[in-house]
Formats: sequence, C-alpha cells, structure tokens
Amino acid sequence: MQEGFSARYKALNQNQKKAVDTIDGPVMVVAGPGTGKTELLGVRTANIVRSTDTLPSSILCLTFTDSAAQNMRERLIGLMGSDGYNVAVHTFHSFGSEVMNRYSEYFYHGAHFRPADELSTHEVLRELLQKLPHDNKLASTMNGEFTYLRDIQRTISEMKRSGYTPDEITYILDRNDAFCEWLQTRLQPAFAPTLSKKQFPVIAELLDVLQTYDDEPLELLGYHALRDHVSTTLQVAYNQAVAENSTKPLSAWKRSYLAKNNQGEQTLRDFVRGEKVRLCVGVYYDYLVAMQERELYDYDDMILRVVHAMEVFDELRYELQERFQYIMVDEFQDTNEAQMRILWNLTNNPASEGRPNVLVVGDDDQAIYRFQGADMSNVLDFTSMYTDVDVITLTDNYRSAAPILETARAVVSQINERLEHRIAHVDKTLTPHHSVQSARVDALRYPTTSDSHAALAQTLRDRYSADPTRSRAIIARHHRQLLALLPQLEHIGVPIKYEYQENVLDSEPVHQLELVA
Repeated sequence: MQEGFSARYKALNQNQKKAVDTIDGPVMVVAGPGTGKTELLGVRTANIVRSTDTLPSSILCLTFTDSAAQNMRERLIGLMGSDGYNVAVHTFHSFGSEVMNRYSEYFYHGAHFRPADELSTHEVLRELLQKLPHDNKLASTMNGEFTYLRDIQRTISEMKRSGYTPDEITYILDRNDAFCEWLQTRLQPAFAPTLSKKQFPVIAELLDVLQTYDDEPLELLGYHALRDHVSTTLQVAYNQAVAENSTKPLSAWKRSYLAKNNQGEQTLRDFVRGEKVRLCVGVYYDYLVAMQERELYDYDDMILRVVHAMEVFDELRYELQERFQYIMVDEFQDTNEAQMRILWNLTNNPASEGRPNVLVVGDDDQAIYRFQGADMSNVLDFTSMYTDVDVITLTDNYRSAAPILETARAVVSQINERLEHRIAHVDKTLTPHHSVQSARVDALRYPTTSDSHAALAQTLRDRYSADPTRSRAIIARHHRQLLALLPQLEHIGVPIKYEYQENVLDSEPVHQLELVA
C-alpha cells in the first residue's frame, strides 16, 4: 500500500494534495469537470487508513450511481489491496437498504417488508384515486384513465425526497400561502406587463420591503423560507440588471417566479400551484398508509425511512455515528433534502463540536439531478452547517483543451444561482492541461429542424466516408429528436447504433390489462 500510495500521491496537484491531507474536520471540495476528484477521493481514503488508527470499515463513501460506486471500489482496491473491500462504498439508496436490513428492528416494527416494483405502486395509486370524491381535481379521468396519475406519482416521489412528512409539508404550504398573500399587492407596481428601466427604483424598494416580512423561524433541516428564496434570487437578478443596464435578468426572473392569477394579477407561481400540491399531500398520506398495510416499501423509502428512523431512534443514530468515523460524499451538488438529512444525522454528534470528519466533493455547474429533487442550496448551506469549513477549489482540468473550457465558461457564467456568486473567494476558472490543437466548438443555425437534421446527416456521411474506423456520437436533449434523425442517417448509409428502453407501463398491452382490471 505504501508504494502504491506514494506514487499516486506524487501525481496529484497542489490543491488535490491539500484535500487529501486535510482529513480532520469538515471540508468542501469544489471540483469542476475533469479535475480529478475521483482520484482525490481514493487517495484520501488510503491516506486516512495510512495515517490514523481508523479501520477501513469505519470510512463511508457515498455516491449516486452504481457505476460510480464500482469505480471507487476498484480504485480503492488498487490503492489499498484487500483493505479496499472493507471500506463502506454505497450509493445513497444502497446505504439506506443496508441500514434497513442490518438494523431491521427499527423499521416496520421488525416486520419483513418487500420492495415494491413500479407496477405495484401504480396500482396502489389507482385504487386511492378511485376513492376520491368526484369533485376532487385529482380524480379527473380521460378515456378511463386518471389524468393526473403520473403527475401524482412524481409529486409523491418529490415529497419523499424532501424528507418531510405530510404534516410538515402542509405546514410549509400554510406559511408559503401567507407570504404569497402578503406579497401580492406589493408585486403589482414592481412588475408591470412590460418591464422598463424606470422600474429599477420600484424593484429596489420591493427588495427593502421584503426584509420587513415577519416570519417565525422554522427549525426543519433543509427548509428555506419562501421569503428568503424570493429575496435572494430577485436581488441577484436586480444586481445583474443594474450592472448590465438591461431588464433581461429581471424578465428572466419574472418568467421563472411569477404567474397570472384568475384576476390577471401577477403572483408567485407557488401560490398558483399550491392548491394542487395540497390535494397531493392528502394522497401522499393515504399512499403511505396503503403501502404499510401491504407490507411494501418503494425506491424512495430506502432513504426516507432511514431519515425518520435516525431522527426518532437516538440509539440508531448514535450507533451509525460511532460506526462511521470519516464520511465522504461524491457529486454533492446532486443531493436532495432527504439525502442531506441522512448526512446531517450521521455527522451532528455533539462530541464533534460542529467539526465532524466529513468531506463533500461537488460542482454546482454540474447539477444533473434537479428532476430528482436535488437542491443546490445544500452546496451553499454546507459552509454554514459546520464550523470552520475548509473550502478547496480544483481548477486544473486534465480532460479538455482551452477552446472547450472557454466556451463552456462563457455559457455557464450567465447562470445566476452559482457558487461563485455566493462565496467571494471561490474562482472556478479552469486551467487546461490538454493541448489538442484541433479542439473547437461550432454553433450552427438552420432555418428549420429538418434543415438541421439534413445538414447533420450529410456531415456525418462525409466524415464516415473519410474515415469509417472512427466512432462518432450524437447527443440530443430528447429521444424524439434522435428518432427524427435516424431515418435520414439510414437513408444515406451511415451505420448507427441506437438503444432506447421504453417504459413497460406505457406499452399498449399494459394499458389493455389496466382497462380489463
């Protein structure tokens, strides 16, 4: 281990070595793309075992995908030999599952519950919707199918990922509605149908008024008052608008946060969608009861149940805190509130005096799990959750050449909600260490989608004819865009490989079975 560690450690840059050597206390590593964060985590784990009395089994590494966990495991074995098998490497869900299996007495009164497949959860929701009153909007049907079933299923999943109970969500909704009503009349003069620079002073006054809203503190981990969120995001947009002498940042904020109510007045979108969310909370509660009666748990329960068990049973929380002396979290920007509560419960032992041995690695610009409830505020909050957090920024990029990095930065710098805008000493400008001279980004515009598909197909045909041995990739936002392109590629003789997994619940045979049932 000593020989392998020394070679790998010497290959690290200065900031990577700093993160590897800072093993005590809370550490946040801001790691842009291609900056070697996975290698850092592996070498740091080996350094903890090498320089302390900590057992490998007392180190917990949390990540987001099975492939990332497997990659980490292989690196640890390469660094540590057989000790690499003993480090606890998990995705958040596999960690939750492991805790439920190992400490089963804290879950479902020790009863043996089974994981539910998607078809089972689908059927449970159908039965619940059938029991709703006809005047309930969620009971709406079309061609014998519940119109909002998929939306409800997704919303319940989001509620679980927040880590909050139905009662807690209802209380938060009450607070949000009170704030929306207070803000309603104050929004009108600031955000007229057409924004102009003449409204800058009015918006500045609104920002001052927002600070006067009296809202009692709510001690829920991960909870951020709607007033604070509105105030912060509007302040960022206003500052940018003044700096650029342009209304565009404020118009973008208006599109994101405001909507018209039934009277045609501007109001917060949270107020408009609040009614439907309240109805979903009722179904959420009934869904939890129904799953309990059937002795089933779903995918999100692997985390939610562990969160609640750790907060209800002190002995379970103390046991896990004692078991894991060092904790590292990869892709921290993709954590949702429930996952954040797991991390907090693992690290909030009073004995650590606010400085537990926890390291998180992330980059807010690479957040890809917003659709699964990931909350960038977790990155921003980390420095305030713990005492004297060391913030280390990795800026040496070993993957891309300068043109790629410069173009990417020019795009991402336009985003308001970024770590660089919130923490003054964080500079994420990447330095390239890859000198491929031909690297470039071309942005091409075409009159129609068909024209762009035809041009792309012809370009691929020309390049394939010039060198049939090279592989090329097409990346699109939606599968339908690729499906529209495939016939053109086939027509002009470009060989393709395209794999797409359909959702079995959307297939016609399943729909027919549902109708029969």
